[in-house]
Amino acid sequence: MASQLKNPAQSQNSAALRQSAKVKNYVNHQLEKTRKQVRAVDLISGLLVLIASVIGFLLLCALVDAWVWPLSIMARWICLTLLIVGVVGYTVLSIVPLFLRKINLDYVAKMIEEAKPDFQNSLLNYVSFRKRPEEIKPAVFDAVSRQAATDLASVPGEAAVDQSKLIRMGVLLIAITFAAVCYAMFSPKSPFQTVARIFSPGGKISKPAVVQVLDVQPGDAKLFFGQTLEVTAHIRGSHRPEDVQLTYSSIDQRVVDQVITMTPQENAKDRYRAELGVSTGGIQQSLRYRITARDGTSPEYQVTVQPNPSIAVDSVVISPPAYTERAERTISGQGDVKAIEGSWVTVHALANLPIKVAHIELLDEVFDPSKPEGEFGAATKYQAAASKIEMKSQGSTATGRFQATWDSSGEKPFATHYRVTFTSADGDRNAQPNIYPIRVIPDLAPEVRFRNPIQANVEVPENAVLVIDVEASDLDFKISSVSLKVDHDGTQVLDQSLQMVSSDQNRRVKSQYRLSPKALGLRAGDQAIFFATAADNRMAPLSDSHDPNVSRTENYSLTVVEADENIKENAEDAEGAGQEGAGQEGAGQEGAGQEGAGQEGAGQEG
Repeated sequence: MASQLKNPAQSQNSAALRQSAKVKNYVNHQLEKTRKQVRAVDLISGLLVLIASVIGFLLLCALVDAWVWPLSIMARWICLTLLIVGVVGYTVLSIVPLFLRKINLDYVAKMIEEAKPDFQNSLLNYVSFRKRPEEIKPAVFDAVSRQAATDLASVPGEAAVDQSKLIRMGVLLIAITFAAVCYAMFSPKSPFQTVARIFSPGGKISKPAVVQVLDVQPGDAKLFFGQTLEVTAHIRGSHRPEDVQLTYSSIDQRVVDQVITMTPQENAKDRYRAELGVSTGGIQQSLRYRITARDGTSPEYQVTVQPNPSIAVDSVVISPPAYTERAERTISGQGDVKAIEGSWVTVHALANLPIKVAHIELLDEVFDPSKPEGEFGAATKYQAAASKIEMKSQGSTATGRFQATWDSSGEKPFATHYRVTFTSADGDRNAQPNIYPIRVIPDLAPEVRFRNPIQANVEVPENAVLVIDVEASDLDFKISSVSLKVDHDGTQVLDQSLQMVSSDQNRRVKSQYRLSPKALGLRAGDQAIFFATAADNRMAPLSDSHDPNVSRTENYSLTVVEADENIKENAEDAEGAGQEGAGQEGAGQEGAGQEGAGQEGAGQEG
C-alpha cells in the first residue's frame, strides 16, 4: 500500500527533472548558437575591412602613380612591403584570434539582453548561476532557467546579434569598390598598370599613360658583334604613327638618346617596328633602348653585345709515318699543315665559348666561274670533301685528327684545306670559320739507272758475260730493293733481286749482275730486252702494308752474237763469278789484258 502511494511522487519528481534538463539544454543551445553568430559577424566584418583597405590602398597608389609621381622601382618595393605587412599584421591581430579564443558567455548574454531590454537580467542571472550551481538552490536555479528560456523564445536568433558593424563595413567596401571601378572605366590611365607594377616591382612594366606601350619584343637581348636587332611593340591609345619612337644610348655614353622613328608593321594593327644597327654596320657595343609614344614610355631594355662564336687552331701536331723515321713535330700558333703523305695531323683548337660539339671539315679547293678573277688569280671556293670528323671537346677546347693523303687518282691531295666548326653550349655556331691550307708532301719515287753498259744496244757473244752495274737513289727516304728483269720473245727469262751495296743508309745503293746469255738459254741471233727496277720503303697511308714507289730504267736491247773462240776457255769461269757477285771489278781491268791476253778479247769484256 505504501509503495503504491510513493510511486506517483517519484514519477512526478522524475518528470520535473527531465523538464528542467530540457529547459537548460535549450538555453545553453541558444547561447552557443548566438556565440557562433557573433564570431561569424566579427570574422566577416574583419574580412570586409581587410578587402576594403587593400582596394583603397591600391587605388591610392594608382592615383599617385598616374597623376602625381610615377612610382620608381624603390617606391614600388615600399608599396608592396607596406601592403604585405598590413595584410599579414591585420590578419594576425584581428582575424586569427577569432578562431583561437572563445567568446565569453557573459558577453553573449549581455548582447542578447541589449537586443531585448525587458529580459530583466534573467539570461545574465542564468549564466552567472551556471558557473557555480553548488551555491544555488535547485529550485531557484530551475526557476531562473525557465525564465531565461521563456525570454529567449521571444527573441529571433538574428536579432540577438549586433550586425551594425557588419553593415557599416559592407557599405564601406561597396563605396571603395565603386570608386575603383569608376576610375578604371573612365580614367584614360589604367590602374591595372599600377597594380601590376606593385606586384612585380622589378618587372619591365611601363607607367600608366594615356598611350600605353605594350609587349615590347625582344625586350632585353643578347647579340653577337655586328648583328642587327628588330624591335617591335604594341601601342594602345590615341596616337599618330610619327609619335612612336625608339630612343637608344650606348652603355659607355658615347652615343646618347639617338632617335629612330618606328614604322607600322604589316598585317598587325597598332604594332610598330624598328631595326637597330642597320645604318652602322650592325650593333657593335652594348646599349639601352626604350620606346615612347606621346606620354607613354616603355621600361628601359638592354642589348648586350658579346663576341661572335669563334674557334681557332691553337696548335697542330704532325706525326709522320713510322717508315720515314722522322720525329713528331708540334706547330704552335697556326693551323697551316705541311705533312708527308700518310702523316697523322692532330688539331688542337680553342673556342671563346663552351663547346657542345666541334668538327674538322676537310675542304677541296675548286675554281668558281661565278666569281670574277681577282688580281691574285682565279677566284676559288671551297666545297666539303667526303670527310667530316667529330672532335673530342672539353669546356672550350677541342681535339681531332685526320690523315694527310692523296685522292684516289693520286694526282692531288684528298683535301686541300680544312676548317674547324663548333656549336656552343647555347646552340650558337661560328658563322665564318677560318680556313687553313693542307699541303701534302708526296713520297717521291726512287731514281734508277745503268752505269754499265753505257749504250742502250749491246751485242754479247753467246759464250761471254755482260757485267751490268745498277745505281739507285731515293731523295727522301730509303731504297728497299733493286731488281733486274730480262724479257725474250714476250717471256720473262730473268727476274733477279740484286744485292745492294749501300751508302748514306740505303738512300743510295749500287748493285751488279753478270749476265750470261748461255745461262738464260739465249743463243746466237736471239734478242732480249733488259731493264732494272728500284723500290723505296713507302707504306700505304691507310694501312700498314708495304706499298712502295717503283721506278725503272728505260729498256736496253741485248743481241746475242756468235761465240768468240778467243774467250771460250774462260767463259765457264766468267759465268760462275758473275752469279755470285764477286769479280765485279773485272779481271781484265786490272791489267791482265795489258799483258797481251786482254788485247785478244778477255780484257775487253772486263
